Amino acid sequence: MHEYYYLGSETALTRLHGSERHLCIDTRSGESLLLAIGYPIEPVEIGVMLRFLAPGDFFIDVGANFGLFSIMAYDRLGPRGTLYAFEANPHTYGFLSKSAIVNRLHALPNYHFINRAVTDHSGSMPFVYSPGMLGSAHLDEGRHGTADWIKIDVAAVALDDFLPPETKANFVKLDIEGGEFAAIRGMRRLIDRSPDIRILFEHYLQVGATAEHATDLLALLRSLGLHVLIVKGDGELELLPDGNVPTANSYLLATRTPERDLHIGKEAILIPPRSLHYHRVFADEGVPMLRPDGVFEYRSEGRQHIAEPALFFGPYMPLAKGTYQLVLHGEWQGAVDIAVTRELGHCEIARQVITNADRQIPFTLHENAADIEIILRKFPDLTHVMLTSLEIRRI
Repeated sequence: MHEYYYLGSETALTRLHGSERHLCIDTRSGESLLLAIGYPIEPVEIGVMLRFLAPGDFFIDVGANFGLFSIMAYDRLGPRGTLYAFEANPHTYGFLSKSAIVNRLHALPNYHFINRAVTDHSGSMPFVYSPGMLGSAHLDEGRHGTADWIKIDVAAVALDDFLPPETKANFVKLDIEGGEFAAIRGMRRLIDRSPDIRILFEHYLQVGATAEHATDLLALLRSLGLHVLIVKGDGELELLPDGNVPTANSYLLATRTPERDLHIGKEAILIPPRSLHYHRVFADEGVPMLRPDGVFEYRSEGRQHIAEPALFFGPYMPLAKGTYQLVLHGEWQGAVDIAVTRELGHCEIARQVITNADRQIPFTLHENAADIEIILRKFPDLTHVMLTSLEIRRI
């Protein structure tokens, strides 16, 4: 039975579909009707986000609304991750902040819930919203016209001005009803210093995103070194050729690695080396195994005296029961021992000795796991390993 609690004053708590988490909602707003009955909201888009988010990542949710994407992201990010959730509307922000409290995220030092609009400059801007459909709120561009729209002034920021100057983001979600161009223009420095960034955004023709607007937005993304993928209705990704503009409403994914992203299936979870843990003894040798470009690389030369066999372990992420394959993307010379465990290694699920010719490890979870761990151990004959990513595929 679906969990739903009416708290009075048009406020309710509802359990999110497919999750143990809850959302605080305004029962007057149209999108709350489906949330109230436990219907999955934007499951394809959330699936894309979870496909590429990894434990410990830096996630920015622009246009957070009640907090659907932010709350769903927590189980992947974990307490090591960082979240900045921006909601411009002070009324809606009240529900976002309550969602953070209900899910005990408000006390995490790296989780930030911010009542600001995101655009290309900082200051005060006119903003409009309808109490009957809070998800359609936007910075005022003269597109409202019905009697129930409320006009207010809100505080706005550019991400390049607001975030710490050393910030590197891994994933950004934008859902700001036609304000995406200005928001991206205000985060150009962030994009430039974020080698692994992906941006999920809405291409919605009915909110003023004209063909000219879309052309400018796509040109801006490409000038920043990003390629654009179309998120299809079944969750698969499709490359949008340069110069083309979608003719229908859709979500788009901007990425630096389109070829790799296209090969990550919709039932897959990408695990980048940055989300794993490494023994300090290897770093003490002066050559870190996690390269600046995010690739994991181990060479035995100069490290033969190190007795520790585990090259990495982690990422300690939740995984639903089911049958999976662990796939390693990379190359190595020699043999490695790879294990999939839970409960901090005390419960072994699968283990294999593999070579470069055999890189898939099947395993089955008979119940949900809260802390999946992958351990890679070296054998004496191992001379070199290079991994760009790991992937867990549901089969």
